[in-house]
Amino acid sequence: NSIFFTAENVGYISGTNIAKTTNGGYNWTTLNSGITTPVSYQAVFFPSMDTGYLCTRGSPTYLLKTINGGINWTIVYSNTYYETLAGIDFINNNTGFVCSTNESKIIKTTDGGNLWQSIILPGFLPHPVSVHFTSLNTGYAACELGQFYKTTSSGSNWIQSDLIFMNDVTFSNESTGYIACIYGKILKTTNSGSNWEIVPRYN
Repeated sequence: NSIFFTAENVGYISGTNIAKTTNGGYNWTTLNSGITTPVSYQAVFFPSMDTGYLCTRGSPTYLLKTINGGINWTIVYSNTYYETLAGIDFINNNTGFVCSTNESKIIKTTDGGNLWQSIILPGFLPHPVSVHFTSLNTGYAACELGQFYKTTSSGSNWIQSDLIFMNDVTFSNESTGYIACIYGKILKTTNSGSNWEIVPRYN
């Protein structure tokens, strides 16, 4: 479901389990998250070499944190009912955002996961699947039903625009970003999301 590298040779992959490589992906070692109930590990994100976050889908659902490169994991957020936690993005080790897809919200922490604030996105069933921040205040969220959101207030307020069905959003700098859509379409912006153009395909 998700892959994240903290260095050229060190990376993590999540799916039916969570695994780690230290040789550029040639070999993978399954990590023990400590969760004994069947879950799907939806996303993994490391804001630094040793500190990382891992989220699940299921009932119950969990958001886990490690501070030693995946050796040990602790639960920093959980729900007893079915919830799909999807995209994760952290600005630093303490401030981060996680998509709660079926709850149509984004949860935010500013203290490394000890406390979480729920931010309900405006509009009809936005279902966020990916979130990416280019600075402490400016961030973007892509939703599976086509809505696209931008915030300039660190998530306090979001401005909505409709695009097409999306899977992921990422930015290489404050101005240039990309959205991965269904059916292989990629959108690109060079003005912080004010306008988007389709990236042509090459054979």
